[in-house]
Amino acid sequence: TNGGAGVRVLSPGNTLGGDSSALRNVIAGNGGDGIVISGPAASGNAVQGNHIGVNVAGSTVVPNSGAGIRVQSGASGNTVGGGSAGNLIRGNTGAGVALTGAGSNRVSRNALWGNGGPGIDLADNGVTANDGLKSLGQPNLLMDFPVVTQAQARGNQLTVTGYVGAAVPLSLFAGASIEVYVSDAHSSGHGGGQTWLGTLSTDATGAFTGTLTVPVTSLALGTRLTATATDSSGNTSEFGPNFAGLVVDFIVNTAADDADAAVGDGQCLTAAGLCSLRAAITELNAWSGLATPPTIAFA
Repeated sequence: TNGGAGVRVLSPGNTLGGDSSALRNVIAGNGGDGIVISGPAASGNAVQGNHIGVNVAGSTVVPNSGAGIRVQSGASGNTVGGGSAGNLIRGNTGAGVALTGAGSNRVSRNALWGNGGPGIDLADNGVTANDGLKSLGQPNLLMDFPVVTQAQARGNQLTVTGYVGAAVPLSLFAGASIEVYVSDAHSSGHGGGQTWLGTLSTDATGAFTGTLTVPVTSLALGTRLTATATDSSGNTSEFGPNFAGLVVDFIVNTAADDADAAVGDGQCLTAAGLCSLRAAITELNAWSGLATPPTIAFA
């Protein structure tokens, strides 16, 4: 615990953490930001696999009194997370990751939730509205965030549709990488990406649609989704608005007449981990007020 930042990075080519728990750092309880990456010399750094704002088990919040990670003053070409080495960045007083000043920095596949500010905050001034532009001299070019317009789950298959920018078409955002998350439903109206679900890509118009294979337990009625966009130069957006319209169809995959294990949890699951017709009907009745109710199908 320090009175200011926990770790300050001013030079290139450093790796903080790694892709295994043995390499994990716990950076928590500091009087300022958890990690600060600062200055034009700070490039090619990677922050991976750490617990920032929580204890070693990730179960108890020990907040840093600022952002979890701050990238500033011309630092560029750095990566927060990525691959299988995402960080848990939770419970910090400010944003999960705050980026200020010019620079292109990738933020990928982290669990970024439950922070005081947005999960990712470009310019550290709250949610920045989409304008259909990339703004030179601004953090991550103020890359526009994705807007999810439709999402439907059947079994472990999640189909997500949306676009990047202020409207469609916008070829400026063609070829962007779209990371889809379960949202923490942050008070800003934009995630917090609590759980990474998968990655899609935008087409030539900046729109995206695709199907991800995800754990069934991630897909319940009432689950909110959010997403980030990253362009080919590594400019990652803020999280998009929380999407609350996920439709979860129930796929009956057993002939047993078993009851639903937890009525009202948004999942058709018996104690055996299967979906019976009885469980599907019970769960459907518990969510009868949905604007678009799920359907019941048979495997």
